[in-house]
Amino acid sequence: MKADEIAASIKSAKISNKPVLIAIEGFGGSGKSTFAGQLTEALGDAAVIGIDDFIVKEKMDEPAWEGSFDLMRLKDEVLIPASRGQTIRYHKLLWATNNLSEAINVPFASYLIVEGISSYHPDIADYYDYKIWIGTPIEVAKARGQARDAGNENESKWDVWAQSDLDYQHKYHPEQAADFTVENK
Repeated sequence: MKADEIAASIKSAKISNKPVLIAIEGFGGSGKSTFAGQLTEALGDAAVIGIDDFIVKEKMDEPAWEGSFDLMRLKDEVLIPASRGQTIRYHKLLWATNNLSEAINVPFASYLIVEGISSYHPDIADYYDYKIWIGTPIEVAKARGQARDAGNENESKWDVWAQSDLDYQHKYHPEQAADFTVENK
């Protein structure tokens, strides 16, 4: 499906004054951020939060994604307030210092998109109104990620990360939990 088709479906079902919560998952390098931008444009009044803002940096080199993202902080600072129609204030990881930022206020939007691997992990999946899987073969996603990170500190981590993506998929099957699938080969 394309962003405008998914946006039309989501818009037709909006019945609340609270933001519609949308999660976008896929392997690293699959095109989640790109699709989030396309969906934001198609929806109009939307905000995007990246799961990378919730990284636990010291866990990123471990061979599994469990613990690599602070999903409870995402839940407490973003998902619970959004699901209640309250103001969202969250702290993002400052990669260079491995500290959290000052609180970031997210302006109210009719649609809130959270994008990244594990964004609709089973521990937080029930907060979302819609879940989108970006279907990209792992080899393609890994190559895109390596190209994107060429020359930076993450370039050498893609073998571990691609395996972590596959392990996460085999354990939780996010593609099966998706309301929409976007093929991005």
